[in-house]
Amino acid sequence: KVTGFKLPTNVISKYILRSILQWWSFRQLVDCIAWYSLLDDYDSGNHYGLVASQNLEPRRQYWTLRNWNKLLNDSVSFNPDPPLPYIIESSSTTLRHTFVQKSNKSFTILVYNDVDSFDRKTQRELNPLRVPALLRIGTAHPGFKTFNLREPTILGNMKPDSGLVIKGNGHGRKFSISVPDHVQMIECIPLRK
Repeated sequence: KVTGFKLPTNVISKYILRSILQWWSFRQLVDCIAWYSLLDDYDSGNHYGLVASQNLEPRRQYWTLRNWNKLLNDSVSFNPDPPLPYIIESSSTTLRHTFVQKSNKSFTILVYNDVDSFDRKTQRELNPLRVPALLRIGTAHPGFKTFNLREPTILGNMKPDSGLVIKGNGHGRKFSISVPDHVQMIECIPLRK
């Protein structure tokens, strides 16, 4: 909890997606979460809006949510496949992850390093080192054509290949990844049957 501080927009962008994933993990216990500030309220000192109130310019956290929604958008109902068998191995105990499946049968693994991104004493943004990890996809699942790694906290309009870091093909089953303190999305696109 970081209330009472003016957070930098980079930190807000990180915490928005992390809070969504934390809610997802405990969705049976939490009814909903809400980002309730569209505009900054400068009179009360609230600078957490998605849009700056002075000029209505979208702020970094706006682009983060927009990119997140664009990457995970799927309006088609479907019968999901069995869960994706995967493991993320790391010496760190602070990695958090889950996955979602889309109607095109692709899976997206969502992973981040759950450490502080803001120092409450100095009131400054922290930039912790990325954590090395190994992603293993189980052999029970048929092969994947491509693995795309994307980071939705980047600014601006996310082009289809922006943020591409790893690519695998065929029956690739393990990849070295470097996990930051913001959410990464590893998109697993299956081979066509």
